[in-house]
Amino acid sequence: MLKISPYQFRQIFCSPYGGGERKKEGLGGDRIGVDRSDGGDLVEEKEVGRVKRLKTKYTAEQTEKMRDYAEKLQWKMSPERRNEVDEFCVEIGVNRKSFRVWMNNHKYTN
Repeated sequence: MLKISPYQFRQIFCSPYGGGERKKEGLGGDRIGVDRSDGGDLVEEKEVGRVKRLKTKYTAEQTEKMRDYAEKLQWKMSPERRNEVDEFCVEIGVNRKSFRVWMNNHKYTN
């Protein structure tokens, strides 16, 4: 038997991501407990209310071009080069923000 509050029910079943405002209730507000009828102990806990971020996938060609361009920029995006960076991103089909995140994640590995 599943024992959850009405608030937890709405969090789990009424939102595609289990999101919404969090309240501190019972088990900490962002966890639910599943109660088995055989002993009444909490058997399973699941995280509720977290949105899974999607991972951006790049082609090998995009990755190569981004690496070359990032080296040209010395792995830094300056405001003076914003238009140039925007043109580059449109040319290879990548969002500017995604390119910036990629650059920050890869500047020490390249």
